[in-house]
Amino acid sequence: MDFNQIEDRRKYTPQALIIFARIMNAWHVSPKDRQKLLGNVPNFSFENFNEENTKLIEPLSENQIQIILELEAVAKYLQILLPRPNADDWVNKPNRASLFLGKTALEYMCINGKSGIQKVQQYLAAQVYG
Repeated sequence: MDFNQIEDRRKYTPQALIIFARIMNAWHVSPKDRQKLLGNVPNFSFENFNEENTKLIEPLSENQIQIILELEAVAKYLQILLPRPNADDWVNKPNRASLFLGKTALEYMCINGKSGIQKVQQYLAAQVYG
């Protein structure tokens, strides 16, 4: 898929939002923090989202789809590194690694946006691949 193309984004948006919702639910992320991570999604309510109403949503931007793909990579790395439920809880626990400076990974990603998500992904990839 070419996410520069509106039609490809339109086709992928429902699946991307389902992936996003599943990750956010597993991580127990508040609607406010979901909004910080993904930004404004027209015609979408994080509080009332369910998989049946994804067709009514405007296509996500290329940036939003990239953010979801990066969050999915973070979730996958965590599943490799830690057993459940520890993998899902990790983003909400204070972290002493120099990247986080005592903040949780979720706080770090919300504060730093896409670049923060990318850095968390890179941090976890380094943990997986050494």
